[in-house]
Amino acid sequence: MTMKTGTVIKELGDYYVIECRLGCTILEWFGGALLSEGSVIKGELESFGMKSVIQVANGNETKVWVEDFLLDEAEALEKTRELSGRTE
Repeated sequence: MTMKTGTVIKELGDYYVIECRLGCTILEWFGGALLSEGSVIKGELESFGMKSVIQVANGNETKVWVEDFLLDEAEALEKTRELSGRTE
């Protein structure tokens, strides 16, 4: 398990785009603490499946599904819009 750190750059419903060092990750929220734009999180952000991530600022845990990772920002935002059914 490789822990990565990333920052939430977009929130669309239950989906989040996370900016990581090597690209963007798309997460779907499944429980625990809600994330918001600007939140810094740490966890297994570069592999598919159900994960637990920790908010660095307060230690709160969030359960997420990693939908995709290592995407460029435009690709991640477009895919997140499609998944969430929103056009924001």
